[in-house]
Amino acid sequence: MSVTEADQVVAHVNSHAVFAPIIDEYQVPDMDRLNRDLVAEIRQWQQEDGGMTRSNVSGWHSSGNIFKRTDPAIEKACKHFIEACKPTLERYFTKEQLNNARLDLEGWANINPPHGYNQMHTHDTFDLSGVYFVKIPQTSSEASGALQFLNPSYRYGPYSKLFHAMNPPKFTFRPKEGTLLVFPATMPHWVLPNDEDEDRITLAFNLRMKELSGG
Repeated sequence: MSVTEADQVVAHVNSHAVFAPIIDEYQVPDMDRLNRDLVAEIRQWQQEDGGMTRSNVSGWHSSGNIFKRTDPAIEKACKHFIEACKPTLERYFTKEQLNNARLDLEGWANINPPHGYNQMHTHDTFDLSGVYFVKIPQTSSEASGALQFLNPSYRYGPYSKLFHAMNPPKFTFRPKEGTLLVFPATMPHWVLPNDEDEDRITLAFNLRMKELSGG
C-alpha cells in the first residue's frame, strides 16, 4: 500500500436518524411561581372532581379538559404546551402546510400519592403526547416515580451487545420540576410507583393534527 493510499480517510457525509422516535425536553420559564400556583389550582380541582380511572392506579386523574379551564396558571401552562409542540410539527411539515391544519387538544391533571403509579399505555388515537412535571418529591431511589418508555420496535432475542446498544429496550426519564416532555403518542410508557411520602403531581396532554377542509 502506498503512502498516499494509507493517508486517505473515508469522508463522513451525513447521519440519518431513520425510524427514530424523538422525545423533546423543554424547561418552562418562571417554573417556581407557576408550579406553586398550579399545585393550588389542581388541589382545588381535585376537591371538586371525583376524577376518573384511566391508566392511574391509586391515584387521581381529573375529569374534563385542561384546555377548557379558566384557572390562570393552568391556562398559562396550556400556552406553553402548544408552543412546545410547534418545533415538533415543523420538523415534519412546512409552516405553509401547518397553516392549513387545526389542532385537537385534550389534557388532564394527575396526582400520584404514595405507592400510586400509571400502568403501561399509549395514546394512539393522537399524534403527540406531553407531560409537565409540577411537583416531584425528592426521591429515595432512581426508579421512584420515574417515567419509562418502551422501544416499540424492540424485539427480544439472542442479540449482540452492539444490537442492544443501538436498540435499547427502554428509556427511563427521571422527572424534574419545571420540565416538559413532548413525545409520539404511540410510544408505550408508564409511570413507576411513587415510593415517597408526598404526592407526585403532573399535567399531561394529547395533540391530534387535523387538516382543514380544502387545505
